[in-house]
Amino acid sequence: MAYPYSMTYTVEAGELVLADHLNVSNQEHINNNKPSSIDDACSDAAAFVAKKDPYAGAADVLPLNLEEELREYRYQIDSLIKKFNTSATQWNHDVTAEGVLWTKGADVASGAALPVLNDGARVDVTGTSTITSIDSVGVGTIKCLQFDDVLTLTHHATDIILPYARNIVTAAGDIAVMHEYAAGKWEMLSFSKSLIGWDLVQKQTASVSATIDFTAGLTAASDFYMVKFDNIVCSAESSTLFNMVLSTSSTWKTGASDYQKAYLFTTAEAAGGGPANGADGDNTTDNIQLNHSFFGVAAGESLSGKIFIYNLASATTRTRVEGITVIYNDTPSLSGTLLFGDRNAAEVNDGIRFKMSSGNIQSGSISLYKFLG
Repeated sequence: MAYPYSMTYTVEAGELVLADHLNVSNQEHINNNKPSSIDDACSDAAAFVAKKDPYAGAADVLPLNLEEELREYRYQIDSLIKKFNTSATQWNHDVTAEGVLWTKGADVASGAALPVLNDGARVDVTGTSTITSIDSVGVGTIKCLQFDDVLTLTHHATDIILPYARNIVTAAGDIAVMHEYAAGKWEMLSFSKSLIGWDLVQKQTASVSATIDFTAGLTAASDFYMVKFDNIVCSAESSTLFNMVLSTSSTWKTGASDYQKAYLFTTAEAAGGGPANGADGDNTTDNIQLNHSFFGVAAGESLSGKIFIYNLASATTRTRVEGITVIYNDTPSLSGTLLFGDRNAAEVNDGIRFKMSSGNIQSGSISLYKFLG
């Protein structure tokens, strides 16, 4: 109990007051025997957990004695604990033992509705299923989700609010910090990798592949993509060109007038021969050509470079392509192509395909990136 305090000792007239009398009375007070009206100890477990709202009815509730004041303190402690752990039932529960405050919860398998639990702030998300919503844990909850694999977090105006209102394709090890701002409604507070710049959508490695297709992660009409080619090798000797086509509603467009193409090129010739420069184009063709000079299968022959793709999924603006590719063949000769391409219709494209004009893509890798920002 608080100090100082006062105590009244009543004596009869003529009674001799001894030190022992006062010592006994003081000890009784210290032992919480009297006065009972301000007893500051709990007589049993029920009294120990008793609480009282200090702001009932949106007005201050003045405690009448120390016992009531302690109950109001317990009420506030209880409220704080339950902010961290909605399963806690009393103010005196051990928050750490409950396994909630910044501890790791059980792994959850990805799914359309991510089944997070109130068992830890840090959660590993397994699997590759697309996530379109997250189960409710409690308004105000913050969860750190670590992704163990590649999957898509789908933006929604209320269910999952993501930066720039765009979907996010995760990579293993990425971490998203999510806040439940309303029941079953989550917003992203941060993400472990940069949300401004080039974000890898997918990388594919060729192995005698007839085509390399990208059909996942192609979303908003305004998205801007880059494709990087690393050491693309063909399987057929000479007369080989590297091409791309697009798909609409999962149908690959290869009609004779589906595309336009134009390019400038230069080739390094033998000493004294001078470079071979030129330009070419076609406004009705069945593909977008990505190189001018042929290349074959001799050791060291390959293509590298990058292209940019605009308005891929726009229903009102035609998809356009620009880029640069470089070829080394066995002449030896170095050839560079500045290329331009256009889809001859404004359609929502949902796929990108790369292929050789003859033979297969023997080896090399193709990486698709999406610009965030």
